[in-house]
Amino acid sequence: MVLGVLKEGIDAALHPSKGTKQKMTVLDALAFYYKFSLIPLILLVVVSLIVVNILPQAATQLSQLGPSGGIFIAVALVFYLWLAIPIGLLVESLLYHIIGKVLGFFKGTYSDTFTAVVFSALPVIGLVWLIFIPLLGSVIVFVASIWSIYVISVAFSNQHKTTVLNGFLVWLVLFIVAIILVALVASALQSALGTLPQAA
Repeated sequence: MVLGVLKEGIDAALHPSKGTKQKMTVLDALAFYYKFSLIPLILLVVVSLIVVNILPQAATQLSQLGPSGGIFIAVALVFYLWLAIPIGLLVESLLYHIIGKVLGFFKGTYSDTFTAVVFSALPVIGLVWLIFIPLLGSVIVFVASIWSIYVISVAFSNQHKTTVLNGFLVWLVLFIVAIILVALVASALQSALGTLPQAA
């Protein structure tokens, strides 16, 4: 069953025009995410432990944690992939849905938006275990992140019966808003730190 979902997810990531038409409830989409991410999660834990123990600096830092170092890494990765990311997808979907409705591009429900966002996460989630491979892994995951923009545009189009361009514009608006918010927060923090008294 997990392998079937993994294959279905890979097909959707590689051929989004056909593979992202499936309608799902929020719970169904979450279940799809967890089943798809199981094998990448296992690979992520295994590869991270191998790489951490191969690289001298990382191995030294891990040894400071004692016997629980490997367990700590595994728990942190499970937390990230199975809790932090799903919560992020739920919130991200809400923001996309609001933007899509305000712009008049989205005709479907929040479930449709969340389904599209889950589909768009598959290219990165499927390859996330490569991130611990120096340089090459980062490049591959970065390319997958760029491809996921196309996937989400097509998925929005399929789920909300709109154009791929409209789907892309919804993604672009949230992207621009996020950049502006990050810039404002960074500027505010810089100003706040600048007003702190300097140590003698």
